[in-house]
Amino acid sequence: MLLAIDIGNTAIKSALFEDNNILQFNRYNKLEELFDSTFSKVIDEVAFTSVVPAKSKLVSAFFKEKMNISAYQIKSNSNFNLQIKYNSIETLGIDRICSAEGAFYLYNNSDTHPTFKDGSFIISVDCGTATTVNIIMYPNIFIGGMIAPGIDTMLKSLHKNTAQLPMIENDELSWDIGSDTNSSIASGVVNSAVGLIERTHKILKENYDAKYITTYLTGGNLNVLSDFLSIEHQIEKALVLIGVKEIYKMNLNVISKV
Repeated sequence: MLLAIDIGNTAIKSALFEDNNILQFNRYNKLEELFDSTFSKVIDEVAFTSVVPAKSKLVSAFFKEKMNISAYQIKSNSNFNLQIKYNSIETLGIDRICSAEGAFYLYNNSDTHPTFKDGSFIISVDCGTATTVNIIMYPNIFIGGMIAPGIDTMLKSLHKNTAQLPMIENDELSWDIGSDTNSSIASGVVNSAVGLIERTHKILKENYDAKYITTYLTGGNLNVLSDFLSIEHQIEKALVLIGVKEIYKMNLNVISKV
């Protein structure tokens, strides 16, 4: 079985796959929690993505030394199912590619979507420390997207970098016009994040002649944003990990020769 791992700035997520089926999904705050949990799992293969280089080394060392498994790290020079049309691929977060790969897989393996054809677009949105919007254009072209502060990042930044603005909690968030300082912050943060996603749809329709757009949400704040979005969308908490699985499969021939 394959253990797929996503090491983000805030949290660490993992999924245990048997073929294409997720047997177990976990979210951890520390690497030690991930490591402790692995001993209770039957694992044959490990693949991971990471935006934290120091943790990448620890993951590779742990699985090699403790479980005799060479963990495969997905990097910008891996083979992908998507064509990456990005001007600075060396700065493109690998988690964004994995998120897009996960969305591409789910779309093409769904019975509910029309055939992916000219004029079709797939969007993956990761609602984490940053809110990242990743766009796939027919037939399989990753064209880029948008990056903005995530909901928690905006709330913390407003509180930290101003003298009088309070810190508010996620359960106070609202889309409506604020009638006091707390509700004004709540509305501003929500509408900034929601507006980013919905504006992406508008741009694709007006500038790219999009006929059909499918949107997937993932990340720690996916449920918060999902409640306020007016566009149709699907939720998949393991989206990045599904992408990790698909990229790993794409690179098996290369891995076996190393």
